[in-house]
Amino acid sequence: MSLLPIFQWLVHAPEFTWVRDSKWGFAVVEMVHLVAFAGLGGAVLLSDLSVLGVGLQRRQALLVL
Repeated sequence: MSLLPIFQWLVHAPEFTWVRDSKWGFAVVEMVHLVAFAGLGGAVLLSDLSVLGVGLQRRQALLVL
């Protein structure tokens, strides 16, 4: 099975042509990617520090309605 038809479809898909042809398309996609990556890294860091007993020392009760 050849992957060529899949790649040809990707080249002509509207979402990817917008990224390729617009002035700010790639910059917007890259900015969203980096912000999401930073948020994920921050969440992992907070959970790791919590497991190690270094971060988030104070525990708060959850409000249950």
